Amino acid sequence: MKTFFKNDGRPPISLVVLFLFFLFLQALSAGENPAVFRILLTGCEGGKGFVQTGFRAQWNGQEGVITALHGVAGCRRCSAAQGGEKDGIYLDDLALVAVDIDRDIAFLASRKLQDIPGQPLKGTGYDLSRDQLQVVGYPDGVLIQRASPVSYHIDPLVGLGVWHQEVRKMCEQRRSPNCGIKVLLVRGDPLIPGHSGAPLLNQNGQIVGVADGGLKGGLALLNWIIPYKDIQLSSVSYAGNANALHSLRQMNLYDLFAAPSSMDPSRFYGGEGATISGQIFYGGYGSPPIGLLSNYSKAKAIIRLMEVETRKEVPVDFDYDPNTGNYTIYNVPSGKYTPFVKVESGYPFHKTSGGDFISYLSGLNEDIVVAPHDKNIYRGLHVVHSIHLKKPVDNQKERTFTQDPPEVLYKGPIYPSASVFEWDPVPGATAYQVRILLMDGASNTRIDEKDFNISGTSISPGLAANYGNTYYMFLVSAYYGSGWDKLIGHFSNYYKDGFGGWFIFKVVEYSAVSEVFLEAERLNGFSPHVAVDNCSEGGQYLGWINNGDWVRYDNIDFGSNGMSSFSARVSSGEKGGVIRIRLNAPDGEVAGSCTVPSTGGWQNWTTINCALYKRISGTNNLFLTFEGEGLYLLNINWMRFSN
Repeated sequence: MKTFFKNDGRPPISLVVLFLFFLFLQALSAGENPAVFRILLTGCEGGKGFVQTGFRAQWNGQEGVITALHGVAGCRRCSAAQGGEKDGIYLDDLALVAVDIDRDIAFLASRKLQDIPGQPLKGTGYDLSRDQLQVVGYPDGVLIQRASPVSYHIDPLVGLGVWHQEVRKMCEQRRSPNCGIKVLLVRGDPLIPGHSGAPLLNQNGQIVGVADGGLKGGLALLNWIIPYKDIQLSSVSYAGNANALHSLRQMNLYDLFAAPSSMDPSRFYGGEGATISGQIFYGGYGSPPIGLLSNYSKAKAIIRLMEVETRKEVPVDFDYDPNTGNYTIYNVPSGKYTPFVKVESGYPFHKTSGGDFISYLSGLNEDIVVAPHDKNIYRGLHVVHSIHLKKPVDNQKERTFTQDPPEVLYKGPIYPSASVFEWDPVPGATAYQVRILLMDGASNTRIDEKDFNISGTSISPGLAANYGNTYYMFLVSAYYGSGWDKLIGHFSNYYKDGFGGWFIFKVVEYSAVSEVFLEAERLNGFSPHVAVDNCSEGGQYLGWINNGDWVRYDNIDFGSNGMSSFSARVSSGEKGGVIRIRLNAPDGEVAGSCTVPSTGGWQNWTTINCALYKRISGTNNLFLTFEGEGLYLLNINWMRFSN
């Protein structure tokens, strides 16, 4: 820098001229509105100075500037600059004379404005379907006036305190603005810190609203505008206003409500989206990670981003190198996101209970804030192994319950207690902690609790059947190392109405079994040739079956009265074959046989029925063996035993 200055520390005249010419060109290109001012706030709570926006207005015959009250209330000195620079028109005699505390609006009178050419902005209503709207102001870190189109980002009027819990908390605590007022919502990045008090103008230059604030300092991208026609100013000398202002001055409203960004001003220029890059680590939920994901699995990773406020997924382009653990996400728009990762099956991420990928908890990663025109963000992402339950497997049809918890465990004459919980082992885990809660659904209070600390991957909790509006909650956590302070991850729900890793269920009394229905692909063992594929009738089927192949289904309860018939949904594009029903071994006693004919195509399905040779009862491991001629014999979609 010293090479640009003279010996006395002053910059050369040529550099000054070039700089002023640059500012002049910027001002011309921006088409600055002379009625919009940059508000300079000093002597504020916390010892900081802030910048926001205001505009020329009139109240009770007085000339002045309207701006947002939350910046003015906690600051001792307030001034305004037209064009944003002191060498332009500068107002240093501003005085707070009127407020609308319910709408967070301040009117600052100035005698100097009477001698300055120009007129106050005229207010009007709005038509969101026709108006071309833009907010004109001084975003944080920008020295010149900027107009930002917002027509496509505005939602109709809504009560301020009803659309987001954080907004309600804010307005209930500060009471300015009031939770009950109506506002226009703005989604996206047109409003950012520094826009507080900025006018929203239509295509005719009339003011239709005042930018007021936003969540998380504007970076949550949920912001609001006060309709101009609703503003009701009254003198600060009124008793109600005076008391409210005294209370507001004790708060650091700017930090709490619309805190300015600490970002470098250069980050607000140019660019369509940010690039997020880094490495993906495995483990370390609440503790240091075990290592790079690439050290544990060479499988592909699928990266997604979810908007924190709207809870909607944002499609993104990304790259992931399974050999290095490096990832890159491209063209991320400004916003606040929770990243989450899915990893396809691959050793040691092998899930024996079905499915073709392992999902990881999104809550493991801190939210990523992408400010307007951010270029590059580096962030390490963490993933943990989801702990999937292996039993019970005969209730998979309950996976999409929407109201009542699924009835997944049974108690009765056959089982001395509720069924065993078993889950897939987690790579690196040396111990598991299991917690089971019995909850009262009406009061959402805990009735009973059971805790288990074990090194294995199953428990027999001995749960009683629960009735009425009660339910069980189950959580298993995986740890590594010598203590219980290094957490790898939590159980990941099968059920879409579960939350926070908890698995919700009921225990019901055992009743007489009238039939047993099995999806063919829900098997526990099989010979090498057998495989699963997508079925034309929905779901999946079992196929690629050769002569001599077998499949196994564990712990099938045929009931105390037993089953006497067998049916199955099958297909064959060749000659078909024979299904043998056996118990407890692939060469065990044959309980029944069914012939599968040719159906003329591998996706031409038919149902076969046959009587068993003997009634089968109790709990058994079921084996199906296959016989026939040719390379492939048949497919199976589902099977049913009945009495």
